[in-house]
Amino acid sequence: MEAAEGLGFSEEAVTAAEERALKCERDLLAAREQRSAVAFKINGLKMDIEKETGRLSRADDLLRQQEALTEEIARLKLTRSMIKEYTDHLLQVVRDRIEEEAGGRVLSEITDGRYSTVMLDDDFTVLVHDMGDDYPAERFSGGEQDDIAIALRVALSRFLAEVNEVHDSTFLIFDEIFGSQDEGRRSNLLRALRTQEAHFPPQILLISHITEVQDEFSTTLMVEMGRDQASQVREFE
Repeated sequence: MEAAEGLGFSEEAVTAAEERALKCERDLLAAREQRSAVAFKINGLKMDIEKETGRLSRADDLLRQQEALTEEIARLKLTRSMIKEYTDHLLQVVRDRIEEEAGGRVLSEITDGRYSTVMLDDDFTVLVHDMGDDYPAERFSGGEQDDIAIALRVALSRFLAEVNEVHDSTFLIFDEIFGSQDEGRRSNLLRALRTQEAHFPPQILLISHITEVQDEFSTTLMVEMGRDQASQVREFE
């Protein structure tokens, strides 16, 4: 004991040293816990960074897709605009051709020049010029409406034949177009149809119960009821 005292060593010093050691252990434990918490936080941040990196990558992909779709939409709008312009132009060409043929040629000849202007509006409603104004076909009499319909039929048939470059195999068939016509207009209608024979070389077929027109055609076929109640066809001479 005397030797320990001679070294200046005391119980108080030992106790103080032990307390400092315990404090160091506690600080070390706290540091280790703090290090673990920081490591855990760093790991969480790394996961967040990976997640955000993935979101940014998807955002870049979506941005590229948006740009591609925007370009595609612009091309589609341009294409639609060009198609509409071409369609409008084509419809105007079709209207002009049909109007010229139906009014200036066929209808004018059928009606002795009374009606010579046929127009088609944007909805292709038929308008006929009469006494300084344009009227829909429904405004005219039944016979005149038949004349208008025939003129349009001839004009449209000729236009389709020209567009499809079909000239030698086209023909026209008319069913009961004389019933609503008086004798003068009937004669005009026959004359107008004869002017179309060059455009429909195979034949123009007309079906009619009007016996007065039988002699107007190069070939007339009569359909009659036979004794056995069956239809019979014979050539009219």
